[in-house]
Amino acid sequence: MNARTLHPKLILPAILALAAGPAIAQVNIRGCGSGVRPEEVARALRQQASGMYQLQAPTDTVQYHVVRVKMHIVRMSDHTGGVSRADIWSSLHRANSELDAAHILLVPQEDPDYIDDDNYYLNINTQAEIDALRMVNPQPNMLNIWFTQNLADEYGGLCGQSSFTFSASQGIVMANSCITGDSVMSHEIGHYWDLFHTHETAFGAECVSENNCTTAGDLLCDTPADPCLLGPNNIYRVNAQCQYTGGPLDPCAGAAYTPDTHNTMAYTYFPCMNHFTPQQISRAEATLLNGRPDHVVRSVDLNYVLQVDTSAPSGGLGGWNDPMNSVTVAVQLVPLGGVVAVARAGANEGPMTINRKMVIYNNGPETSVVRLGAP
Repeated sequence: MNARTLHPKLILPAILALAAGPAIAQVNIRGCGSGVRPEEVARALRQQASGMYQLQAPTDTVQYHVVRVKMHIVRMSDHTGGVSRADIWSSLHRANSELDAAHILLVPQEDPDYIDDDNYYLNINTQAEIDALRMVNPQPNMLNIWFTQNLADEYGGLCGQSSFTFSASQGIVMANSCITGDSVMSHEIGHYWDLFHTHETAFGAECVSENNCTTAGDLLCDTPADPCLLGPNNIYRVNAQCQYTGGPLDPCAGAAYTPDTHNTMAYTYFPCMNHFTPQQISRAEATLLNGRPDHVVRSVDLNYVLQVDTSAPSGGLGGWNDPMNSVTVAVQLVPLGGVVAVARAGANEGPMTINRKMVIYNNGPETSVVRLGAP
């Protein structure tokens, strides 16, 4: 997404604008464009027609899908620079909150991969160089995200770039200046689960009437037609109060747009972005299960998840926005096969000393601790 802070190469008085570049979903300052190449449209539509984005009938038991995330932090060759793990965790926490309805739980693999290379840190200016970075230490069966200081392609500075399931180069690359607690990372992760921009035109322009919503726009019918909230000359069509200020009429019937200015996949001001729609949520979960099934941690039957933050002021209910504050109580409450996800912990509770992020699998009378990524 676009950054609240200034981009390392492009200094603007306002928030950086968003755009989509060829082949892979991305956001930058060069206006509104397609995130899908013309030659990729047919494949995307075939996946749509095949039922890939359809979930199986829901069961009475909620199945949470734990997905490991490998963080690749690019630094200078002298080991200086690089985004902080705290900033990454803040953005990942926000993404988990927005993806909770999709039952997707993103858990960072411990010990980030540090890439100490001046060139990758300062000189990524082409698509080939972005793709080359994606080839540095990617970990299989998980979401890989690379963070670097300078990120640009042939068309200009980028805030982030993510792959779809049908992209040749896989993974997410983000500029350090775009890592915030807002929906910046959520936007890119949305693309990774094959969510398109709400103003996507690669499949044709969506009519305001939505009579072509399954074959045009973002291929979803609960996201209103969107003219692209970033207009010519990088001028937004939405104000700071997240109100649509108007723009072109739709090409179908000359109708006025009424876009969702809060959708995470829109090119709105990023403080306005705060949600995925039910159909976006369903598509994201289906993409994980049908398009990226190798990403799901299958160590246990994940029929229940509680989130724990031992610094939380109250007991909480175990959700990302209302976490429990006791690991011991959470482990007692979780059923066999369930998962306790620890966001922050520094408390000594009986025989357990918890001092790092981890996932605890309650798989029997004895509670085993599994640090994701450990041998």
